[in-house]
Amino acid sequence: MKASTFRLVLVAAFALCLAGSSAAPELEYVGNVIGVGIGDVPEGAPMVFGDIPLCVSSSEVRIVSVEPIHPTGAFTVTRFLVRPNPYKTGGEMLGTDHVSLAATGFRGGTTVSAHCGKTGDVDELAVEAVRRSVKPAVAHGIRIDYIQGTAHGHVDLPWTVTLCGGTAGATPCPGAG
Repeated sequence: MKASTFRLVLVAAFALCLAGSSAAPELEYVGNVIGVGIGDVPEGAPMVFGDIPLCVSSSEVRIVSVEPIHPTGAFTVTRFLVRPNPYKTGGEMLGTDHVSLAATGFRGGTTVSAHCGKTGDVDELAVEAVRRSVKPAVAHGIRIDYIQGTAHGHVDLPWTVTLCGGTAGATPCPGAG
């Protein structure tokens, strides 16, 4: 075999190998487009939001990071956890709260294993965030990075989350809606 033919075969084999290994895992967000403004969040104080339903269409995935998309005003995710659907055991989804994730009693890990398509089969993601500025902190979406085996992927949630200081009943947070 000529050297140029051998190189062509090697390049083709390498390209097929890459194509076969680059398939992204299939983590899905099965919720709605959300816009929420959460007032009375002091600078540096934790705020949690849950009720983020996720499922997989194949095998389980492990979430490695949750980050705000195009954040403004120093919006920082400080912690996240995943748990099985609490409705299955008579519980409720987390919603939002002005405390740390630990203070809510939310227990879980980082693995999503609920299979899409089965009625009620979702896992709940909960996120703890802080506002590290006196200005309102806004996430124009939430990105979830995950792995399945050796493959990496991400899913972007169509959520706009605004954390604001002030008092309850003050002018609504900008960016909510």
